[in-house]
Amino acid sequence: LQLAGEGTRGAARPSPVSTLVKVWRQEGLRGVQAGLVAGMLYQIVMNGTRLGGYERVKASLPAWLGDGRSVLAAAATGCAGACAASPFFQIKVRLQSRQET
Repeated sequence: LQLAGEGTRGAARPSPVSTLVKVWRQEGLRGVQAGLVAGMLYQIVMNGTRLGGYERVKASLPAWLGDGRSVLAAAATGCAGACAASPFFQIKVRLQSRQET
């Protein structure tokens, strides 16, 4: 759906339902499920890193930072999660944009 209509000007983008129906008719269940495993791995790694590391990072920061500890811990674990999960997002996008021949 994100790639639908790319490179065209003024064209209306299709709805999620119409895109699902089109993919189902052209590629079947396999096309609808394309990138699902990579997308799930992306979410697991991203959220696991962010949520799993937050308390540990926050506890390791000095107390004199006060509420800044929360901000720094959130920023650090968010960056770590994004970096760790990026390859899975790349795989997901490639699988979803692949043209079946």
